Amino acid sequence: MLISIHIVKQLVNKYKMSDYERLQEKAGHAFEEATKLLNDRSSWEEVSSDQNATVSKIMTEGGINALKVDCFYNGNCEASVNYAYSHWEEMELTLGDMMADMRVLQTFEDGSKLRIEKTKPMGPVSAREAYIYSCKQQLDENTYAILSTSSPLEHPLAEGFVRPEISFALQLFQPVGGDMSKTNLTVIELVDPKGNIPTVIINHVITDRVVFYTKLVEHLKSR
Repeated sequence: MLISIHIVKQLVNKYKMSDYERLQEKAGHAFEEATKLLNDRSSWEEVSSDQNATVSKIMTEGGINALKVDCFYNGNCEASVNYAYSHWEEMELTLGDMMADMRVLQTFEDGSKLRIEKTKPMGPVSAREAYIYSCKQQLDENTYAILSTSSPLEHPLAEGFVRPEISFALQLFQPVGGDMSKTNLTVIELVDPKGNIPTVIINHVITDRVVFYTKLVEHLKSR
C-alpha cells in the first residue's frame, strides 16, 4: 500500500503544472474573457468622449464594471508596444497617481514577467497589493497586445494591505486604416478591488486610469 501511494505521488508531481504553466493558463483565460467583453459591442455604455479618449463601461456578470478606453495617435504600433512593455512599471509610477510601488520580480525566457504592485491608500480605503503576470503578444501581422492578470500562485500579503483580483488589463495596439504610422490603442480593464469601496473613490480611480492612458499616449507619441 505504501508503494502504491508513493507511485501516485510521483505521477502527480510528474504531471503537475509548473508555476510558469499556471501563469500562462491564467493569462489565456484572462485574454478570452477580455476579448469576449470587448466584442460585446452592444452592451458598452459611453461615459465620456473628447479629443484625447473615449471612455466606456460595461457591467459584468460579477456585478463589477469593466472599463474601456480608446485613444488614437500618430505613432508606430510595434514601436509603441515594445516601448510600453519595456517601460510599463516606470510609466505607471510617473504618469499615474495611484501606485506607490511597482517592481518586476521575475522575467521568464519568453519575456513575460511577474511583478508586484502596491497602490497608495485612499482616504478610508486601505492600500492594495497585487502580484501580476504580464506578457506581450503579436496577435496578427499588425496587431499587438499587452495582457496583465493576477497571479494564481501563492504570494505573501503585506500587513495592512488588501489583495485585489485583477481579472485582466488588456492593451491592444492596432494601426488605423492599415497605416502603421497611426495607432489605435484600445484598453479594457476589469478589477475587483475587494471590500466595500465608496463611490467617490471608485470614480477617482476611474478618472486616474483615464488620465494615465491619455498621458501614456502623449508619452508614446514623443518616442
